Amino acid sequence: MMKLLHRYNFLFASAVYCILFFLLLPLHRFVFDVDGVGYSLVAQHLAEGNFERAINGFWSPLHSWIVAPFIKTGLPVQTIFFCSNAVISVVILYLLKQFSVRLSLTPSQITVLLLASTVLLIQFSFYELAADILLLPFIISWLLLVMRADFCTNYKVQLGCGLLIGFGYLAKTYALPFLGTIHILLLLRHYYITGQNITRQLFLFLLMLGIVCVPWILIISNKYGYFTIGNASRLNLSWFLRGMSDEQSFFHAPTYNDSPGWWEDPSYYKGEVVNMFSSGTYFLKQVKVFLHNGIIFSKTFFQISIVAPLVIIGFLATAVRKKEEPFQKLSIFLVLFPIGYLLTFVDGRYLWIYNVLLLPLGLVLLDRLMNFYQLKSSTKQFFLAMYTVSFLVFPVYTLQQNATNPQWKQIHDIANWFKQNSITQNFTSNRKSSEAQVIAYKSGTRHFQLSNVNVTPAEIASAMQQHTIQHLLYFYTLQKQKEEVVTTMLQYNYKVAEIQPGVLLFSQNK
Repeated sequence: MMKLLHRYNFLFASAVYCILFFLLLPLHRFVFDVDGVGYSLVAQHLAEGNFERAINGFWSPLHSWIVAPFIKTGLPVQTIFFCSNAVISVVILYLLKQFSVRLSLTPSQITVLLLASTVLLIQFSFYELAADILLLPFIISWLLLVMRADFCTNYKVQLGCGLLIGFGYLAKTYALPFLGTIHILLLLRHYYITGQNITRQLFLFLLMLGIVCVPWILIISNKYGYFTIGNASRLNLSWFLRGMSDEQSFFHAPTYNDSPGWWEDPSYYKGEVVNMFSSGTYFLKQVKVFLHNGIIFSKTFFQISIVAPLVIIGFLATAVRKKEEPFQKLSIFLVLFPIGYLLTFVDGRYLWIYNVLLLPLGLVLLDRLMNFYQLKSSTKQFFLAMYTVSFLVFPVYTLQQNATNPQWKQIHDIANWFKQNSITQNFTSNRKSSEAQVIAYKSGTRHFQLSNVNVTPAEIASAMQQHTIQHLLYFYTLQKQKEEVVTTMLQYNYKVAEIQPGVLLFSQNK
């Protein structure tokens, strides 16, 4: 029986994943993040044939392209995205098996790895509608080519790497500058070590990369009137240095006349855009942000597993000491890949590639360590189980938190209240702008986001009248806040309705 399980471990793990996915899907039916609004709108515009609106320089297009053909099925858009995440997860399981074989793990270790990975991938699938999960198969596939002995000499491998990083770019813009740079550094490293000419390899890699990436770069650059490979990184860098405030306008208005909010395409942000080279002050602030994020990044490894920091330190040390070529190339990737994220902020999804890589890499180190001390088979199994479980603690906790997060149900209920009470016009909110834009998307209204949240209810009311905004969605926590805003808004001739505890809607009296 066990031999059969080990032989068909990928199929068994895929079946386990699918069972877990369909069992947990109903618990996540209300999950809808603000980034998901952007990806959903791109997919919907593409499905409707509105190609101009489907061209979006902020949201990487590939995931939206994948789900667009299924939009007209009538299924909820979040269900379509979640199902696409499930298909991507099964592909990742297959690639992880190939990666584990490349690491020379035993069949039993691979079986344990794949079964544990189903839990990780379930958490990734439901974390957001279209988070970073689509980038993972391209990275793992690229690493499988990088680990080949003929990586730097095989022309077909270079073409394959260019293709994978190119599609990785379409999945997430970050892949182009950072995976592309790491790939070139690996080629230069080979030249430095061996002295072999890498001109043809570099040319073929860049040729294929350009074939995939350049058309999209030209399309979005033409739309916005300036060269760009994607606007998310440029704007995120600026917002983390000076904030999102716009001195020219009280509100971030919806992108188009029928947009639910400005987050459909933040590329049209009208505020000042800065970077670390804009001034000495911003440069110093960028250094502080980088160092601060470096500390957070280090701490975040403990969320992967309590032993994850030991795994990565041990792996890097092994790569340096024993000079094993595949390990050294993997080490370069592990060290360099997150650098760009440290310039803005660190989110758990940015570390997903570490979740799926450190688990098998740690198994290699654990196996070597146990063999060195000649542990008994039963003891080995105990340590293997404890090690594997340590990688599942935080994903299970995150799954539980995400499924039971009252925020998702609150957004759903407020959007339904809007529809039931025929709220179809423009509205703004005093805070929770991300949630408000999802409410706007679900209810068919338009949300105007405050460009500066440090304003009084009176200032908001005055600006609403100037910008033809009929409603204010007001979130409060203290009774005093409620009393103050009600008094102010009544003076400006607004009526009030309490949607639910802690949430008021002020509407203009007709």
